[in-house]
Amino acid sequence: MADVAKGVRNVAKRELNATRSSLTVRRALVGNVFLDQPSETAKRRKHRNLNKPNSKTSNEGRCSDPALSTGSSNAVSRAPWKPTLAFPFAFSRFPELEKSASPKKNPGRPERIPPEVSLIPALKEHLLGNFISSLTETPGSPLLKKWLPHVPFLVYQNASPTLQFAAYAASMVLYGSITKNCAVRQEGYRWYGMGLQDQTSQLVTFNKNQSLEDISDAKICGTMLLSFFEMTCGTTSTAWKHHICASARFIELRGAETFKSSLPHELFRAVRLAMVYLTTENRRPSFLSSQHWLTIPFSQNEKTYFDELVDILLRIPTLLAMVDKVAPGERKLDGLRTQNLGLTFERYSVELSEWAARYELNQDHGDASLCKSSTDMTRFDDPFMAETIALYDSSCILVAAARVSLPVTRQRAFLEEEIIQHSESILSSVDSVERENVWCNAGGPFRLVHPLKVVVCSSPCKKQVASARSILGRWGAQYGMEGICNLKETSTFHY
Repeated sequence: MADVAKGVRNVAKRELNATRSSLTVRRALVGNVFLDQPSETAKRRKHRNLNKPNSKTSNEGRCSDPALSTGSSNAVSRAPWKPTLAFPFAFSRFPELEKSASPKKNPGRPERIPPEVSLIPALKEHLLGNFISSLTETPGSPLLKKWLPHVPFLVYQNASPTLQFAAYAASMVLYGSITKNCAVRQEGYRWYGMGLQDQTSQLVTFNKNQSLEDISDAKICGTMLLSFFEMTCGTTSTAWKHHICASARFIELRGAETFKSSLPHELFRAVRLAMVYLTTENRRPSFLSSQHWLTIPFSQNEKTYFDELVDILLRIPTLLAMVDKVAPGERKLDGLRTQNLGLTFERYSVELSEWAARYELNQDHGDASLCKSSTDMTRFDDPFMAETIALYDSSCILVAAARVSLPVTRQRAFLEEEIIQHSESILSSVDSVERENVWCNAGGPFRLVHPLKVVVCSSPCKKQVASARSILGRWGAQYGMEGICNLKETSTFHY
């Protein structure tokens, strides 16, 4: 086994040197297939087995998990992932690992994969390669697609041990969650534990004697993937937030000037969006809402309409925090203060309306109408368009709900109706994209989780709340997003 592992590592080094100049991620795998085997490799293996005595009987009963079986009808033969870092080996090459991955009589207590077997590079790289393929080829999510394909190069350059551990942990736990494979999921937990230990030691060392130059892109990627692990399995309901905060802290320490272009800029944009989810739930603003951070990182790249929307969303928690500072017993006595807050929220409503007008004008068709009527939003040519509109609707709901909470508000009925209309628009966006069946693999509807949580905690319509809850519960199991779909910590949305 040691010779096999050593040989695979040597192959990895040679192939990495030969393909370091290009990175082309292959197509997404169909269905929940997370491991496949290229046809050429399957043919070579079949030829070898035919030349072996009793090859037929020796292969019977192998790999009972259909997603792992190269002979399964669900497995799709595709061209190798380029660069060939995801090695085309199946479990049949490693009987010890195959035995550990087979379903147990008692699935509640999975048998841990032996350490000497779990370190086999072929399995790890194959899982990592298909993990990246699955997420980057899922429609929508352009921010994720900009930085995630860089992970294999950073891993093989040993840029950060935390990144290596986090990448293997995230890929294994997502595969194990989707296929209900307890053994692989358990192995993901083991890698996650090593990632946490390494990150903790790095933070201690950094606080003592490291410079800001030691905060590499790989370290930021590592914390992002640790967060993805928690969004998938959710060891605690708030753990994913802590990792996002760590990523944001690294960015803050490095300074806005270092995120103007290339991979750092794409990482910055991804962390920015994640911080929208976090700061809105916590109702506390972050440093990213300051004018300095809203402008400097974009000095070399023009903002998209989506970036402009995120700018508004980053500033909304500032107003939510201002509302919370007005104690319930003081609200009637401090009418002038709450009235000024109401005017501030009205300005935000106007700003959102102006953004919507620019965005709708930029579209070449009318299917993506931002009208309040949900009947105008029945189909989207691009899932990212549905995600953008749903995020816009969620921001309108947050502003309207905050205005409703102010005692001087005289338009409560009108604002509640506005919340219901935008909530219906979010549900229509979700329904439209689901009917298009564009999410054929893991992590597809991730960007729509936040808008649905806003509906659950802000809509006065019980039917809408029940519908949003049902969708989140189904997505958690179907797409391996149990952690992020958890509703235990969403009570902070309430007013």
